[in-house]
Amino acid sequence: MDENLPDNWVSSSIADVADILDNLRKPVSSVERAKRIGNIPYYGATGLAGYIDNFIFDEELILLGEDGAPFFDKSKNVAFKIEGKSWVNNHAHVLRAKFQTRNDFLLHYLNQFNYAGFVGGTTRLKLTQGDLKKIPFPLPPLAEQERIVAKLAKLFAQIGIMKKALERIPRLLKDFRQQVLMQAVTGKLTDEWRIKNKDTFSMPIDFQDLVVNSSNGISKRYSETGENTIVLRLANFKEGKRIMGDERLIRLNHKEIEKYKLKENDILVIRVNGSITLAGVFILYRQNLKCETYCDHFIRYKVNEEKANPAFITYFANNGEGRKYLQESLSTSAGQNTINQKSIGGLKINLPSLEEQNEIVFLVNLLLLKADLIEEKYKLLKGNIESLPQTILHKAFKGELVEQLPTDGDAKDLLEEIKKLKIKK
Repeated sequence: MDENLPDNWVSSSIADVADILDNLRKPVSSVERAKRIGNIPYYGATGLAGYIDNFIFDEELILLGEDGAPFFDKSKNVAFKIEGKSWVNNHAHVLRAKFQTRNDFLLHYLNQFNYAGFVGGTTRLKLTQGDLKKIPFPLPPLAEQERIVAKLAKLFAQIGIMKKALERIPRLLKDFRQQVLMQAVTGKLTDEWRIKNKDTFSMPIDFQDLVVNSSNGISKRYSETGENTIVLRLANFKEGKRIMGDERLIRLNHKEIEKYKLKENDILVIRVNGSITLAGVFILYRQNLKCETYCDHFIRYKVNEEKANPAFITYFANNGEGRKYLQESLSTSAGQNTINQKSIGGLKINLPSLEEQNEIVFLVNLLLLKADLIEEKYKLLKGNIESLPQTILHKAFKGELVEQLPTDGDAKDLLEEIKKLKIKK
């Protein structure tokens, strides 16, 4: 423990400041519990585990995971407070702060403590009662404990308000992106551009009339000969973007590489997938330095770029009437949704002039970039806010959160009182 505690604080241990009531716990098997359904909360290592028909405790207590608790995940609590009638199994330690310590103060301390050296086990960490008793505890005077608890309650409430406000941002960003893409394919995004350039919006055309060539992906999964080549799967894409890493390598011969090699502005269409929201989705491929091919879960299309901007085609296919048509063209069998080249070719696209398509793609990229920048700021702010509780708790238990007052007395006297009480018992 940090020895640089305030003068009126004292170093103690959990055994000094809390009664450990583990001997009163009673585990109940899930089979027996199913026969004893009631309205009494039944608690385990990480919280509520169900309900039962009777109780062991009827008071305010602190529960701390004995095994299976997230001891080293500071984004999660390992201790929690319960009140009223309850039943606790043997996966949670049961603590009650002694008369000169507050349960809430004990709770906050246990949720910021570094359990390294106190928990053991490899696959399932465990905190024995013996090690629990040895955990060091910085004990301030009772009046200061109460001020710290009150200050923490106020600060945590403010953090809760900030978190609540931030929760809206991902949904707002998602809605914004969808609105941008919908406006892109309905012509609203470039209303002013058309007036300025005296252009009309669209000319209906079948997708097949824009296709230069197309091909299903390679079905090969293994070969002992040939050159190790990346064969992309759906797992290599997320929300239409290439995710680097976890690429599948298959040995392909020169002829196969040439046939299935992807090039800049190729369009990959998800030919088969268990999800109706993914099957038939268009993905615009952006070439990187590596040679990449594609598996047979995709169909690859090359469009005539003198007539169509491939990015605009993906916008149209993945949104509004385009997406509706493709979903309705899916066939389902054995839990898999599939679409064929004939159905994809029948997609009717409201195709504006190439100049307007380029303007649409430019504006979409600009607006989505702004959304991405806002999202990065949101993630940074969210991470900072999520780390605030631990920062605040660290300050609290170094005596830096509230002022020490001369009228608080000395915690050494508190500790002596607690020890005398223990001797009397």
